[in-house]
Amino acid sequence: RGIDAGMVTFLSASLQEQRRAIAACPDACPLYFTGSRPVAEGIRADKARAFCSTGGPNTLIATALGDEIASAIQISATIEHAGQCTALRHAVVPCAEAEAQAVLARAPTATSAPHALVRGEFSAILGDNGKGNSGQASQMLAAGFTQVTVAESADQGAVYVRHSADRLPTPYLDEHWRHATVDFTAPPDAASVRSPSWISSISQWLITAQPISVAVNDDVSREDFGLARSVFERTAVVVFTAGTLDTPALTCQARPQEGEVFGEVPPRRELHAHTRMPVIVPSPSP
Repeated sequence: RGIDAGMVTFLSASLQEQRRAIAACPDACPLYFTGSRPVAEGIRADKARAFCSTGGPNTLIATALGDEIASAIQISATIEHAGQCTALRHAVVPCAEAEAQAVLARAPTATSAPHALVRGEFSAILGDNGKGNSGQASQMLAAGFTQVTVAESADQGAVYVRHSADRLPTPYLDEHWRHATVDFTAPPDAASVRSPSWISSISQWLITAQPISVAVNDDVSREDFGLARSVFERTAVVVFTAGTLDTPALTCQARPQEGEVFGEVPPRRELHAHTRMPVIVPSPSP
């Protein structure tokens, strides 16, 4: 349209147009990207000077599924239509499969992003988003997920839940960026979650998966913060938050607008496949 390319600072376009714009940038021009690790890896393969701020399988751990914990899981999973870097992808909490599905079914909906803003909703499932199409649903169902329609509106969007009663999922989870998707790992009871063997297993999982954000919630009136401390001391994640069953911590805790500084860093062994250098947010690179 005759605009000096040096004046362009923001582009909203289809993936095909985004890739065309990236390819048109000179090799010496650095590129900043925020999104999922798989997309960052694809960009990095084509753009050596790509600085990518990536998400990961952010995890919430709780020893019981009460109403407050259910709300914390739902908000963390659906924040910005599952489009924030600290959005929940994995929940560890004793629960039945039907209970896990009910957690995500309680998500609010909105017809569009402006509609969500008017309603004051920051964790709504957006209608007309192209994410609930039959092809996507077929892929998710084939991978063992259950498609759950949000209770507020049967014709707007869907969320996906996969439940396992006895084992952790692979740490190499597809993030399903902009798809509200949660793997539930359900130990039998609170004592199991607090057991040394389980703490060792989930800690090793977190080290391998290296999410940005982990939230741990327990009945601290009886147990203090022992569970959170044990997981914290055995892992190294950027955003670690401890809460209670009544006032739970969410994974979507990062608030750079209030001065918090955090990193969006993939596992070290994979670092250069995703980004030229680690990204610390907020930073001068965006």
